[in-house]
Amino acid sequence: LGDVDAGNVTLVRRVTTSGLRTSHNVVVDTDSGFLYLVGSNIYGGGLVAFDLSDPSNPVSAGQWTNSYIHDAQVVRYPDGREIAFCLDGESGLDIVDVTNKTSMNRIKHLTYEGLGYCHQGWVSEDLNYLYLDDEFDEWQYGYTSRTLVFDISDLANTYHVTSFTSGSPSIDHNLYVH
Repeated sequence: LGDVDAGNVTLVRRVTTSGLRTSHNVVVDTDSGFLYLVGSNIYGGGLVAFDLSDPSNPVSAGQWTNSYIHDAQVVRYPDGREIAFCLDGESGLDIVDVTNKTSMNRIKHLTYEGLGYCHQGWVSEDLNYLYLDDEFDEWQYGYTSRTLVFDISDLANTYHVTSFTSGSPSIDHNLYVH
């Protein structure tokens, strides 16, 4: 993508590890140099980590297959831990320690009132809050563009703090915080 602004993109390599054909999304943790597949056709759609030390030759590094992951954000904490905030569609939110790629483990699983489809979320820069959008809660439960706020200051004791809305009946999809 070195010349993407000029419209020049070159396919360097196609990765088909373990029969990979499709992925809903890829999540890149630029701090650690790992890419994660989410919602792919392998490992039940769970997190699949690839080491990007050599970006033209990604190497499979491990997977977490406890749940289908629709989307995620991976964040490196000041103490060196790498934490994935996994939006699991109909099953809610998982917080997963992905520091050791061969032994990723769930820290916390959460659901919330009016869970339709836990679609996408983003962590605040101070690592204290996760903002989450549910794609189906508007049409299934009558919410109006609801964003849920979770306190993640203590990952093992994460909890829903509040929700806010614009009042619009539109379906929220993706949000990012800066």
